[in-house]
Amino acid sequence: MNNYLIVGTYTGGSHSDLEITGSRGIYVYQIEPNTNKLRFLDCCGQGQIDPAFLAVKGNTIVTENERKDSLTLQSFQITGDGKMEWKDCLTATGSKCAHVCFDPVGNYLIGAGYSSGNVAVASYKENGKMELTDLVFHKGSSIVPKRQECPHAHSARFSPDGQELFVPDLGMDKVMNYEFQRETGKLTENPKQPYVTTDPGEGPRHFCFHPFLPVAYLLTEIGNHIYVYQYEKTERTLKQIQKISVLPDGYNQVSYGAELIVSEDGKFLYSSNRGHDSIGLFVISESSGTLKASGWFPCGGRGPRHICFGPGEKTVIVANKESDNLAVLERDSCTGAFGQNYHTYSVPAPACAALAKVE
Repeated sequence: MNNYLIVGTYTGGSHSDLEITGSRGIYVYQIEPNTNKLRFLDCCGQGQIDPAFLAVKGNTIVTENERKDSLTLQSFQITGDGKMEWKDCLTATGSKCAHVCFDPVGNYLIGAGYSSGNVAVASYKENGKMELTDLVFHKGSSIVPKRQECPHAHSARFSPDGQELFVPDLGMDKVMNYEFQRETGKLTENPKQPYVTTDPGEGPRHFCFHPFLPVAYLLTEIGNHIYVYQYEKTERTLKQIQKISVLPDGYNQVSYGAELIVSEDGKFLYSSNRGHDSIGLFVISESSGTLKASGWFPCGGRGPRHICFGPGEKTVIVANKESDNLAVLERDSCTGAFGQNYHTYSVPAPACAALAKVE
C-alpha cells in the first residue's frame, strides 16, 4: 500500500478572482512510510482554474474548479506509482464550486457552488465518467454585507448511511437538510427539518460527523464557532447542544475558520484558523460529543485553509495558502497535541490536502 498526498491549489488567471500564482494545478507527493516526509512525484495541469478543493475515494479523485463562469468538476484516477490520469470533466450551471464530497456508500458525488448558491449531484462510474443527476438552487441572504448578500453553498456532507445530505450555506446562515433519493440521484428537502439556522452573521462553512456517536459538527467561517448537534437518525434531524469558539479567549483580531476534522478514535477535533494562523485542539466528550478547548498550535505558515490526517493519524498536514507551503505536524495520539518539530514544503497557494491510499 502506497500513501500519497494530493494537493489542490489556486492557480489564478483567466476566469479566477486571483492573479496568477505560479501553481501548475494539482500536486502529488509520496509520504515516506518511516519518516512521514513528503517526496514530490507529479503535477497535473489539464488547464484547471483554481482546483482548490478535492476529494478522494479509492483511486478516484474529483476536484472542483473555482471558475467564475461555470460549476466545474474534474475526475482523475491515481495509479500505483502515483501518477494522475485525467478521466472526465462535468460542467453545470453555476459558478465557483468551492467543495466536493463523495457518497460514502455508493457512486454519487456532490459539488457546492459558492458564488451561485447551488448544489450539483452527479453519478460516477469506475472509469471516472460523471453524469449530472440534479441541480438545486438556494434562496436567501443574511446580515453581513458583501459576504451574505445572497446564497453561498460552501460545502456538503452525507450522513454516514448516505441517506441524508447536509449543505452549509454561508450566505443564508443555514444548514440545508436534504433527503437523498438514491435511485434517481435527486435531492428533496427533509419535511421534518428543511434546515437549521445559526445565529445571524455566523457564515456556515464546513460540516462533519463524529465517527460513531450520533453527533455532528458545523464550523462557521465568519463567526469562528463550532456548533455541535445531536443527530436524530430516525427523523434525520439536528438539535443544537453546544456552540464554542475556535479562537482563544480575548483574541479580537480578524480570523476566519476554514476546516475541521475528527480523529478516528472519536477523542479529538481540530480546526484551522486563518488570521490567528493556528490549529485548535478540542477534546470530545465520550458520552455527549461536546467539545472542550485544549490548546492552539502554530500552523507552520500563514493562512491555513485546509487540514487532513496523515497515515495512521500520526501527523496532521496543513495547506498554508498565504505562505505557499505545506506543513506536516507530528501528532501525539494520546493527548492529541502536536510536537514542536514539523517539516514544511513549498507549493504555490495550496488550499486542500487529501490522503490517498493506493495499492
